[in-house]
Amino acid sequence: PLSENKYFFIYFKISNYQKRLFLKYKDNPFPTFFARGLNVSLSTDHPLLYHMTNQPLIEEYSITAQVFDLNACDLCELARNSIIQCGFESVIKKYWIGDDHNSKGIEGNGI
Repeated sequence: PLSENKYFFIYFKISNYQKRLFLKYKDNPFPTFFARGLNVSLSTDHPLLYHMTNQPLIEEYSITAQVFDLNACDLCELARNSIIQCGFESVIKKYWIGDDHNSKGIEGNGI
């Protein structure tokens, strides 16, 4: 599909799914995108409004792991994608995910 060959951004809010403000979990595009190898990550919005714990991002990862049956390797990939996507300077990214963080494939996986 065309969407796999272009760069695009989809903003998906787990918390809005929890509150039934948008789509249901089963209608979420996340598992399809993740299975196809697209660079997807998790984030949280309005942590003080929608979350039940004092670690809202950990809560997002936990819910996503349960709902979409993700394993530890999948969660690590999501966390790595998050760092790659963020606006941190290269030196900070190197600290978190290794010297070859800009490399593609196995060469870029220094974890």
